[in-house]
Amino acid sequence: NEYVKTRTNQFNQVLTINPSAFYQKQEGWQKFVGRFSNQVSYRVDNKTLEKDLLKSLNPFMNDIADSILLTTNSAFRNTLSFNRNSTVIGLDATWQDNRNKSILTNGFESRTLQSLVNNIRWNISRVYSLNINSENGTKTNNAQYTSTRDYKLRFHTIEPKFSIQPGISFRSTLIYKYTLKENILEESNEKSEQHTIGTELKYSSVKRGIMTAKFNLIEIGYNAPENTAIAYEILEGLKKGRNYTWGLSLQRTLSNSIQINLNYEGRKPTGSKMI
Repeated sequence: NEYVKTRTNQFNQVLTINPSAFYQKQEGWQKFVGRFSNQVSYRVDNKTLEKDLLKSLNPFMNDIADSILLTTNSAFRNTLSFNRNSTVIGLDATWQDNRNKSILTNGFESRTLQSLVNNIRWNISRVYSLNINSENGTKTNNAQYTSTRDYKLRFHTIEPKFSIQPGISFRSTLIYKYTLKENILEESNEKSEQHTIGTELKYSSVKRGIMTAKFNLIEIGYNAPENTAIAYEILEGLKKGRNYTWGLSLQRTLSNSIQINLNYEGRKPTGSKMI
């Protein structure tokens, strides 16, 4: 039997650009440019049977042959921020590209996620604030051993949140989220629309800890059978029609070295028992 050596290559790098640090006196265009900042991160983790040492150490080698691949994970993320340190208004735009491929018992399975995430935060006053998140992108899955798990989802989401915080201890948030997902792989036509209305209550105290309660009503429209792997991915474990989800979490510090965390989550899909 030939001896096989597994080579592991891990690489993690973060680069932050902050123009405001270059200017002692921010006036005119320098003041405007100083409001921007950018952060780039790249992480890769490869396990291969590559015999060439120099090739196995290359963190940017993405086209690894299947014959020597065990698993590969890569994550690229770039965030451009405007007014990041402002307490009134700020904007962030993040592009991310995540890839995963691994060998299983019956063959290879690969996943990709590419999306653009935008965030706008606005503290209207000391009590009221508005946060708007949106995300657009594609998510794919390709399984060598079966075609029933293959999909290419194109998704769009927008989620405004309106928060009321009269004091430092209590905050309530009203949430609305719209999600559109379409499977655009070849002749597939699975499509879903989700409308979510929810609320979140948060209470924090130095002595009593942090308690969070949330409740969501989710209305889902879906045009395909629900008992498939693609449906589970699109519907995220829920069902078409009206769904309810809720949760409760408690975090409390008992001493300098002991902290307790309690989490509870539940859901009620249409036509099913409470879970």
